[in-house]
Amino acid sequence: MEAGSDTTSPTLLSFPLATTKYPKTFQRLQEEIDTICGTGRSPARDNLNKLPYLKACMNEVMLVNSVNTDATMATNGG
Repeated sequence: MEAGSDTTSPTLLSFPLATTKYPKTFQRLQEEIDTICGTGRSPARDNLNKLPYLKACMNEVMLVNSVNTDATMATNGG
């Protein structure tokens, strides 16, 4: 349980920040989601295979958080 929360929480917090910093990326994400899901609902797990750009962005945020977590642990002797 703890291992999952160590990666999920920072990703959920960082993803909106990343899309705010990179508005063109957010626009492309929104267009992809609107194309697959329409404008009336959020994507569901079943939609992820049809949302490659969203998956790539999520993986990038998770990778950056993982690297930052590893660096913090190394600095703190963990």
